[in-house]
Amino acid sequence: MTVDDLKKHYGFKSDAELARKLKHTRGTICKWRYGGIPIDRQARLQLLTNGDVKASIAVFLA
Repeated sequence: MTVDDLKKHYGFKSDAELARKLKHTRGTICKWRYGGIPIDRQARLQLLTNGDVKASIAVFLA
């Protein structure tokens, strides 16, 4: 799961819109963009999106 996957799911054009929706700062979204979304947050987001956006657990299994 990437920031862009979440923006596409919610239909947002900016990271600021996504930050407001998820109740995070734009700084957090920026960290996710460049460092990846933490796996525990990905799991929660997968649940919140009813599985429409999937967690990228394969990256952590390597």
